[in-house]
Amino acid sequence: MTLPRPRRAAIYTRISRDIEGSGLGVERQLQDCEKFAEAKGYEVAGLYSDNDISASGAKRRPDYERMLSDIEAGKIQTVVAWHSDRLHRKTLELERYISLCQTHNVETHTVHAGHLDLSTASGRAVAKILGSIAQQESEQKAERIQRQKQQAAKAGKFLGGRIPWGWQRDGEAIALEPVAARFILAGSKAILEGHSLIEVTRQWADGGAVSLSGTRMNTTQVRRVLLRSRNAGLVTFHGEVVSDGWPPIVTIQQFRAVEAKLNDKSIPRQSAAKFKYLLSGLVLCHCGRYLTGYGAQATAEKPSYRRMYRCKIHQEGGRFVRGHVIREMGKLDKYVQWMIATYLNQEDIGPALLAEATALSASARTSPADTSQLLHRKQELARMFAAGVIEESQLVEGTAQIRAELAEIERSAVSAGGNSELIAVLMSDDPAGGFLRAQIGAQRSIIRAVADVRILAGAKPGAGFNPDLVDFDWKVGR
Repeated sequence: MTLPRPRRAAIYTRISRDIEGSGLGVERQLQDCEKFAEAKGYEVAGLYSDNDISASGAKRRPDYERMLSDIEAGKIQTVVAWHSDRLHRKTLELERYISLCQTHNVETHTVHAGHLDLSTASGRAVAKILGSIAQQESEQKAERIQRQKQQAAKAGKFLGGRIPWGWQRDGEAIALEPVAARFILAGSKAILEGHSLIEVTRQWADGGAVSLSGTRMNTTQVRRVLLRSRNAGLVTFHGEVVSDGWPPIVTIQQFRAVEAKLNDKSIPRQSAAKFKYLLSGLVLCHCGRYLTGYGAQATAEKPSYRRMYRCKIHQEGGRFVRGHVIREMGKLDKYVQWMIATYLNQEDIGPALLAEATALSASARTSPADTSQLLHRKQELARMFAAGVIEESQLVEGTAQIRAELAEIERSAVSAGGNSELIAVLMSDDPAGGFLRAQIGAQRSIIRAVADVRILAGAKPGAGFNPDLVDFDWKVGR
């Protein structure tokens, strides 16, 4: 007598979240299912396991899909699972499974929920009820988790996962991570001063900033970091601000200003180093567009050649647009440089700019007033030496001490986000000369830090230079 061939069975195991990452959850399910199959006399034709994958989410379950393909191919006659909710937690998937099992005469057995007889109406009803209960449990669990996260967010608590770049754990609390926080503050200040994302990205890379994964950040990543509302202590939940209890790196006003700048498509994205000319992308036409440089330098062979600045509108349409700015480059450059140098040399302007720069750091040990006094003391020592009141050794010793104190103030201001080029010039003996001797990138940075420059509309359009039409909106003084 020939014994009937045992039914070919598939064993399916799944766990939604493998916290330890060791697969022990599915291993325990497999052991129970194998004992069940052996007791029933089944031949195990295949093992299918989706570890750390939920059956209620949108994520694809590779082994579940492979099992369905094997059912369609006729390789499987019985499916064994630990419980019906290991197979399905969505009624939509269950309907597809029922249809497939009916078509291919496949039985379903579970270790803890018994036999699901999908060949009868009552059996299918039981399976659907169990599937609906499993789906309801998943949805209720998701609602509880969402509510818990919302409550934690409103309390300013961390919602779990990786601590964002710029902060660290301090026991049970979240505190600033000083190195990353300094980069974020300096980057925010740089953006507000008119520096580009490329410049900030380069500054971070030069300063040794790396992401949480230990790699250098590109401009997209830097932009994403600077646009996080957490920088201002704001916690969001599904896009809505629910708390201001997170440790802030910048003020809300600073963050909103950075947000506006980075989302303003009219602001040039190029690095200052990429600008060939001093005022390209820096000075505005009266219409609000930036000026750009073009043309060729005059030579002995071509004395009529001139370099010019023109409103960007002339490039947008590929043609000349009457009424918008066109100015000779050399004359405009020299006038703007002269105005900035004259501004920096004023006695009251230097201390005022330094006061703003050195007041950036709350931890600075020296006050802005002390900075101004140090500079005056330095000048006074030079005058006293010239008049023969003090010896050279006294001049050298006194000047060295003052320079050391000024250097410390400069480092503090720059690390807190101050404009390093401007601070270096203001700390020098000759701010105007320091500005005029600086490289084009540094000059652009200083101009951007101290004034907004615009060419006003004249009565007669043309390329003629009229200094009265060059308007300076000084950020400090005047």
